[in-house]
Amino acid sequence: MRADLLRAYAGSLRALRERAPDVGVPTLLARIVFWRICRGVGLRPVIRLHDSSRMRLTAAPGDHGVRTGVFLLRDHYEPSVRAAIDRFLQPGDVAFDIGANFGLWALRMAERVGPTGKVAAFEPAPDTLDGLLQNARLSGADAIETHQVALGAEAGVADLHMPADPGSASLAAHDAADGGGATTVLRVRVETLDAVWRATGAPAVRLVKIDAEGAEPLVLRGGADFFAACRPVTCCEINPPRLRALGFDPAVVMDFFTRLNYRCAVWSHAAHALAPRPAEGGGDVIEDVVFIPADQDEPNAWGAQRGTRS
Repeated sequence: MRADLLRAYAGSLRALRERAPDVGVPTLLARIVFWRICRGVGLRPVIRLHDSSRMRLTAAPGDHGVRTGVFLLRDHYEPSVRAAIDRFLQPGDVAFDIGANFGLWALRMAERVGPTGKVAAFEPAPDTLDGLLQNARLSGADAIETHQVALGAEAGVADLHMPADPGSASLAAHDAADGGGATTVLRVRVETLDAVWRATGAPAVRLVKIDAEGAEPLVLRGGADFFAACRPVTCCEINPPRLRALGFDPAVVMDFFTRLNYRCAVWSHAAHALAPRPAEGGGDVIEDVVFIPADQDEPNAWGAQRGTRS
């Protein structure tokens, strides 16, 4: 094997082990090698996720984005999100997945809420939404209800910048956010979270996941009534470069939930559970945080699972 390829494998293993220390080295190495083969010939492997879900991933040459991360790490891709879903959702609940992408977490939500619950998945990019629908069919996830719309501060239309990695689609141009040029700009419909919540019957939503690549403050601004009424547990990505690209201070997301008397948790690899987020925060590091209403749970119970697995 060529020395440069060995170095690439070693570098990938180190980075992945830092991100997901619970995944064994042999497993990671086997997945790295197989994914490189898939990318080289353009395969579309189907992988198993969570308890019983299936996801088809398109392996494109040079793809180092969300699809690669999901293939390599599976349930360990965003452990704070998985922990929150397992802790706070139970059969019959309602959950919203805002920025659902190909359905990684909508599928897990559907497993947890079961046939008596509902998952509303919001994804504005048509090709990405098609992938989500395919994965829902593969998994028999009948609880998932899809909405081809972006959520923002007010209803209208907006430009969605689509890079080669569809998981990084953003309202911010990618050269402004992270130096990468967008390959396509799509005009997409925008609604507010308050409006779509009311249109679906104003259900008591237990958990929300928001991953809007820097547009999270716009989602929150358009959901003031929703958050006041439902007070859902909220999983939210905080991406400082993308937030700044859209003109936001990264602290604006934290401030929104602080005003609503939420606590903030992050995944602790040491504790293997959700734990209070350090006061100093993560600087410019991209974080997946969980906001928990202070009146709903005790921090020492965050790592425990509520109910039973579906």
